[in-house]
Amino acid sequence: MGTLEKYFPKRPRNSVDSESTPCSTPVSTPSISTPNTTPISRVITTMESDIDGIESDPGLRKPIEDYDIGIRDRIRREYISKGACQPKGHNFPKTKFGPSTRTFREEWFKLHDWLEYSIDKDAAFCFYCYLFKPPSMIRFGDDAFTKVGFKNWKKACEKFRDHIGEVSSPHHDARTLYVAFKNQRQSLPHLLSSTSHEMEVPKKMP
Repeated sequence: MGTLEKYFPKRPRNSVDSESTPCSTPVSTPSISTPNTTPISRVITTMESDIDGIESDPGLRKPIEDYDIGIRDRIRREYISKGACQPKGHNFPKTKFGPSTRTFREEWFKLHDWLEYSIDKDAAFCFYCYLFKPPSMIRFGDDAFTKVGFKNWKKACEKFRDHIGEVSSPHHDARTLYVAFKNQRQSLPHLLSSTSHEMEVPKKMP
């Protein structure tokens, strides 16, 4: 036996080194998690569905601020093209106030172009404030014409005047935005941006 074989005897071919890793053992790889995102096509479909299915009855439609911010101007345009919900020839139900009864009167539409009536809730709403009154401007008890609905027909004329208020009232602000949006056919952010730009750029001397 040679010198090397004396110190390093041959091992059988089928012997396996106890410290070696069998080739058949699978190597684990960390799993890569993908974010749970909604396909853009589904988002677009939902937005288009919101636009196509807008509710005319003010007592049933959802607030403007609940729509995706990317389609709010389109929703406003759709409502403006439809006009305020003012059902003509409807048999308005009577409500008892003490010994007498009161009802919504159709002629109020001629006096107030902003006035809307919900057949579902037998209540009055404001078209301008629904479209353009910011939620932050709705104080406690001041959402009768935007979300809850007004139905105290006995004091209707008085409350209509109170809702309109002074020149600086939220109703007048909403009406101003409504008129600008309707006439110029531009989005509200663009109107504000244009106004700001005009203020920043000095006029050139002739």
